[in-house]
Amino acid sequence: MNGSFELVDLLTNNLVAMLLIFARVGSMLFFMPVFSHESIPPLARVFFSVVVMIVLYPVVPVPDTFPASIPLLELSLYILKEFLLGFTLGFAANALLSVVQFAGSFMGRNMGFSEGSLIDPLFDEPIDPIGQYQFIIFMLIFLMLNGHHFLIKLISQSFEVAPIGGFQMTGPLLKKLVMTVGKIFVLGLQYAAPIMAFILITSFAFGIIGRAVPDMNLLILLLPIKIFIGLVGMVIIFPVLMYFLHLLMRTFYADLTTILSLV
Repeated sequence: MNGSFELVDLLTNNLVAMLLIFARVGSMLFFMPVFSHESIPPLARVFFSVVVMIVLYPVVPVPDTFPASIPLLELSLYILKEFLLGFTLGFAANALLSVVQFAGSFMGRNMGFSEGSLIDPLFDEPIDPIGQYQFIIFMLIFLMLNGHHFLIKLISQSFEVAPIGGFQMTGPLLKKLVMTVGKIFVLGLQYAAPIMAFILITSFAFGIIGRAVPDMNLLILLLPIKIFIGLVGMVIIFPVLMYFLHLLMRTFYADLTTILSLV
């Protein structure tokens, strides 16, 4: 009889631990780059989260103070904490993608592509072709450099740094998240700066021509020439953009590692 109760307690404890692991893994995968893409069906993401949870469960340390039976309200608080941790790491990881999206949209808008906007399947909002192009290039480099492996490793390491139910939103962590959001605009402007220099020089040259030849209708010529100059500039400085993307990836790895250490 005692053996039956011990078996029930063991199964209950395991199910609770698996549920909390799934809450953290699922929330991270639903917000991280690659895994959160709208082209991946939600059911497939749930299935992948379950697979990762099953793989991690045997090696995830369960604290000795973890209760064998948890009241529903306390269990809900544990789930909320795991979801908050997963969202925090997923949001920080997705900030890197936001840099590329912001820079691409900024370049495309100033090149004159804002009229031919598309619907981005990731953010479900209009985005110009240059932003979509930058996004595809970044995702290819991200996968080539095994960025998705790093994200899965980050999920595993999160359980070593913050055991189940041990997450606390501290001041240094919140400050680092705010700084990460601020970097989106700074790095995005740095990424778009070379192309913006080409566009600025073109606009300045057309301004001089407009002063010299007032009767010339420059508005008809400016838009196609800005697009042409912008595309040529992207081809010329393509190696520089690739180098910047590599530096962006290194910054991304360092920031996520720092955020994980502050959890």
